[in-house]
Amino acid sequence: MEMNSFRISAWAFPIATLAYTILLAIPNPAEAAAVVRGPYLQSATPTSIIVRWRTDAATESRVRYGAAPGVYDSSHTDTAIVTEHEIALTGLAPGTTYYYAVGTDSIDLAGGDSTYRFRT
Repeated sequence: MEMNSFRISAWAFPIATLAYTILLAIPNPAEAAAVVRGPYLQSATPTSIIVRWRTDAATESRVRYGAAPGVYDSSHTDTAIVTEHEIALTGLAPGTTYYYAVGTDSIDLAGGDSTYRFRT
């Protein structure tokens, strides 16, 4: 019985090592993605706006936003893996300037400075 256990573990290490090596070689789409169109704003109302952008690789979508550039106290995420991103921000304060960044759940791909803003 001990001999069989040794043979299983002797095979397990090379297989696990190979699997780990393959996983390391697969790029993370979120880190590889780049914005190729936008972001741009649509359908603004006193309390909502739609933020859209396109990426060259399919990822989830996230918009972070707040009252100052780079200072985001709110966000909205859509976990669908897409290249055409569309996030509707609702419940916004009327007559308010918001700064925003777009990207994935783990990284901002565009935004973060004073040029990425909208006013409700």
